[in-house]
Amino acid sequence: MTGESYAGHYIPAFSWKIVESNNTFNLKASLIGDPYTAALTQKTSMYIVPEALNILDDSNMPQIAALRKNCQESLAADIMKSYDICSAIMAYIEAVSGGVYAYDQRIFSVDWDPVENPVINYFSNQDAATLNQIYASIHVSDSTKIPVFQMSNGAVSEALMADHMIDY
Repeated sequence: MTGESYAGHYIPAFSWKIVESNNTFNLKASLIGDPYTAALTQKTSMYIVPEALNILDDSNMPQIAALRKNCQESLAADIMKSYDICSAIMAYIEAVSGGVYAYDQRIFSVDWDPVENPVINYFSNQDAATLNQIYASIHVSDSTKIPVFQMSNGAVSEALMADHMIDY
């Protein structure tokens, strides 16, 4: 079972349930790339690497401290609003650095197309028989969702928003 980022919220739980189920399923391994498991820690620590790389300096630290405090207080007050408030730290880093992407300080202005397009193209450029075979092999051939495959989904993201700032 594999996933990345937000999968850090559910892959460990799914994997553990499979293990607990007396091996009804033959789970060999779980893998999570760049897991989003500790929301408060991740959101309030985003400044550490840019600071170490001298993208941020001492003049930025009072604002970072204020944003961290706002994040922590918002989480206690209203978890639904806390995600946007806590994301202000990343927005601040991007603004003062001239566009450094907070998750990878080596790059500016992330373009997800080179990452997403091969996957989208793979699912889009298959004939119906091959696509049905792929869906059968990943156990979604009975899906009523149209399209069956979608790289991301705003409705799913919105439905999970209440869960976003809860640590795994």
